[in-house]
Amino acid sequence: MGLLIVAGISVVCALLHIFQPDRFDEKTAMFLVVAVVALVIHQIKKFKGFGIEFEKEVNQLKEDVKSVEAAVGNLEKGVGPGSKTAVTSPAAAPPAQGTIAAIGAPAADLNDPNKGCFGGNSEANGRKLIATIEPDAGPKSSRCRVIIRVVSTDPARPLTGKVNLHLHPTFGHWSSYEIEAKGGIAEDKIVSYGAFTIGAEADYGKTRLELDLMDVPGGTQRFYED
Repeated sequence: MGLLIVAGISVVCALLHIFQPDRFDEKTAMFLVVAVVALVIHQIKKFKGFGIEFEKEVNQLKEDVKSVEAAVGNLEKGVGPGSKTAVTSPAAAPPAQGTIAAIGAPAADLNDPNKGCFGGNSEANGRKLIATIEPDAGPKSSRCRVIIRVVSTDPARPLTGKVNLHLHPTFGHWSSYEIEAKGGIAEDKIVSYGAFTIGAEADYGKTRLELDLMDVPGGTQRFYED
């Protein structure tokens, strides 16, 4: 009975933590993990040996785990791509002057406002915007780690200076910020719960690029669905 209470309290704490600014993050996941562990221990203590009773408890345990997985999935729904801040800590910066994002032109897609606002191409003017995606919380979670890079495709013109990155509005003050090119590459890492279009500006705003993460493989199924 005590373990069930622990599991219940952990789930409640996870739900309460969702309403904090960070929303679904590592602490929320921790509460849910505690709940799962408590349920597992509770079931193991009830095992009475082999046979029908053992099989019954195993089946019930599987159902409990499925219920927790479903709860986690429901919590991730509607969280938005940028419920988590970037892995690194770049300084927030406004978009470069003269860009569509800066002058407030309406976005073609309200759910993906950067779509079509940065030239529509991931490669232009000797620069290329690329990304790699990998799961960050298992194959059934929408949470993925994304590495963003802006590189030069012209050996005679290495990338230098600052690059403005534009993420989904749900990243809050991280939705637009600057990173410095080092060794000809501007790179940053973020954590996202869904695909969206990344915008980038290099060469003091003269080069504008965009990349839809829906076109980049490597994420989980839920990452592309959410």
